Amino acid sequence: MIPLSEQYRINIKNAIELIDNTLELVRESKKKWNEEDAKYTNFGQKGKVFLDFNIKTLEDIRKVIAKKPYEKLP
Repeated sequence: MIPLSEQYRINIKNAIELIDNTLELVRESKKKWNEEDAKYTNFGQKGKVFLDFNIKTLEDIRKVIAKKPYEKLP
């Protein structure tokens, strides 16, 4: 049986890995979105804002999850 504190570390590691993978996918989507002609339309601009928002949110979540227990939150 895995000790509870070790299980929490495993869960946090898995969560960070999931966030990193999702961030990579969203960044790739944004890159493709920017390469398309859709960026010149109103819809294209809204899509870019949406992707930027998702990237920022995932980065913020990752930062909080990955913080050391003794660090203060900003």
